[in-house]
Order: sequence, then structure tokens, then C-alpha cells
Amino acid sequence: MAQKGMDVEQVRSYGGQLRGSIRDSVSELQVRVQSDVQALQWTGADADQFKGTKLDDLNTAFSTLMERLDDLGQTAERNADAQDTTSTNV
Repeated sequence: MAQKGMDVEQVRSYGGQLRGSIRDSVSELQVRVQSDVQALQWTGADADQFKGTKLDDLNTAFSTLMERLDDLGQTAERNADAQDTTSTNV
């Protein structure tokens, strides 16, 4: 018989990955970019803007992405829990 609805364990597992390993990969990328940018042999006004304002903007984007990954993961996990509850009560 074909499955309808949700594979609860798959959705729950992916929610955990979003909040865990996937989020960690984004965080590691953020650290790498920061380090690489600061290590650039470049001085002057353009370099100051690039290493300052532009990098700050990118860090904000990374932070937003990590928050959204957390939210998406939590939503997946909540939906899996709700599906478990619904299935148990049927």
C-alpha cells in the first residue's frame, strides 16, 4: 500500500540535521570567510570597506540563515511530533 502523509522519522531526522550538521556547516563557512577576508593582503579605503561594512553585512546574512535553519528544523520536528500524536490517537 502506498504511504500517505509523512515519514515521521525522516522528517524528524532532517529537522535535527537542519539544526545540527547543516547549521554547523554554515557556521564553519562563516568562520572561514571571515578568516580569509581578514588575511587578504589589501589596504586602503576599499579594503577597509570590504573588510568592514561588507563583511559585517555578510555576517548578518549568515546569522539570519542560521536562525532560519534552526526555525525550519524546529518546525519539521514539531510537525513530526504532531503527526505522531495524531497517528497515536487514530
